[in-house]
Amino acid sequence: MIELLLQLPAKQRAVMAWTLDGFTAQECAVAMGISPEAARQNLSRARAGLKAALGLDGPDERYEEGER
Repeated sequence: MIELLLQLPAKQRAVMAWTLDGFTAQECAVAMGISPEAARQNLSRARAGLKAALGLDGPDERYEEGER
């Protein structure tokens, strides 16, 4: 997992680290000197990148078709 985090772009990695430490997007933005929207966008992109790298971006395989 650490290797995947290190592969993220610097801003995505930073906002992910701040968020994992319990900070809000607003607090991350202030600390990083970016807008709250940019912090949220970087967090969204970081999460999407990690999900894709872990193979979790596809449909939920726990359910058979029609069981939802």
